[in-house]
Order: sequence, then structure tokens, then C-alpha cells
Amino acid sequence: MIRDRDLPIAKLVPLTSSDVSAEERVLAARGELLLPAEVLNERAFWSIGASRPMRPETAESLAAAVSQDREERDAGLLGR
Repeated sequence: MIRDRDLPIAKLVPLTSSDVSAEERVLAARGELLLPAEVLNERAFWSIGASRPMRPETAESLAAAVSQDREERDAGLLGR
């Protein structure tokens, strides 16, 4: 689930060949969409980075940068 200020805005899900619509097939034929080559291994996907957890100070820096970016974007949208 992808969220913006805790509001769900998108959901990423794995595609299977049976999930591909006619429109997606057209996009793939034009080279605008890449169809999956294999079934998603969810266990492997969610374990990415598990062996190297983020240090607390790195997490704090990232959270501060995202917060600052959002505040600047909101200020621009609101004309502040």
C-alpha cells in the first residue's frame, strides 16, 4: 500500500499472466509496460534488507527529510 500523509493512494500487487488486461497487453506491445517474467516470491521480496537493518539515526534523518519535503510541497500548494 502506498500512502501520502497516511491516505492510501495506490496499491502495488504482483501481476500474473491471467491478470493482464487487453489494455496492458497493448502497452506491453508498445514497450510502455513490462509484464512479469516470473511469479513473485513474496518471502524473498519482503526479506530484502532484513540482514542489514537501518540504524536509528539513519531512520530519523530519512523521516526528517521526507517531512521537510512534504512541508515544502504543502506550502507551495497552499501559496505560503
